[in-house]
Amino acid sequence: MKKFSIRMMLILLLMFGFTPLGFAEEINLVGTENGEPVFKFVGEAFGKLNQGVRVNIPESIDSGGGIKAVADDRAIIARVSRGFNEKEKNYGLSYIPFAKTKIVFFIHRDSGVKNLSSRQVCDIYSGKIVNWKELGGKDQKIRVITREEGDSATEILEDKLAGFKDIKITPLSKTVLNETDAIGTVKTKEGTICFGSFGALKNADVQILSLDGKTPDAQDYSLSQTLGLVFKEKNKTGIISAFVEFAVSPAAHETIINSGGEPF
Repeated sequence: MKKFSIRMMLILLLMFGFTPLGFAEEINLVGTENGEPVFKFVGEAFGKLNQGVRVNIPESIDSGGGIKAVADDRAIIARVSRGFNEKEKNYGLSYIPFAKTKIVFFIHRDSGVKNLSSRQVCDIYSGKIVNWKELGGKDQKIRVITREEGDSATEILEDKLAGFKDIKITPLSKTVLNETDAIGTVKTKEGTICFGSFGALKNADVQILSLDGKTPDAQDYSLSQTLGLVFKEKNKTGIISAFVEFAVSPAAHETIINSGGEPF
């Protein structure tokens, strides 16, 4: 009888929302991979202040995928690394920016280069410069890695890196679908170069490059993107509202900085 009662109690607890991990509420923050460490660290900090709450960072569906998921009511809130495009402005969603992260170029550690100019970046990605020795590095073939079309980091380069939007990417380049693959490829293959968010690369075994003589932590470093949250105003209630307010508050600033970002 006692075993039966315990079993029935467990069934009832599960039916009414109890989970073995003890999380009363979860926030699934769908969207971009860019700036993911910032979203993750802010989510963890929020969870520590709100016992029983967990912020999940699902596999990336990009900023556009996150925005569309919220618009179609397949998600409550999304993580994005850009604002709305013209089509998305018609969805009637709210967008709250809360942090910035830098876009950096990174290469295999053995290539022997630590700085590139904007012109040199364009010449590498267009195929005009094909060996690191042309830039003072090793006699080593340059292997160009790029991101898929529509990726927000690529959009930042096209918008802010002089000349990049006008070049035709070398047909010898390889496209990777996410930042994890980009880091793994550059780490293991000699001569490779790619770009991604500074926060995700701070502890990676790659060489992060200065651009035009400026390091990514310089105040006037030119390549940055804004991280934000997207939701329907009607859904900004309860724990969702609390999370949004936390992300934009001074209480989150130290966490944002420690994860490689800057408070907005």
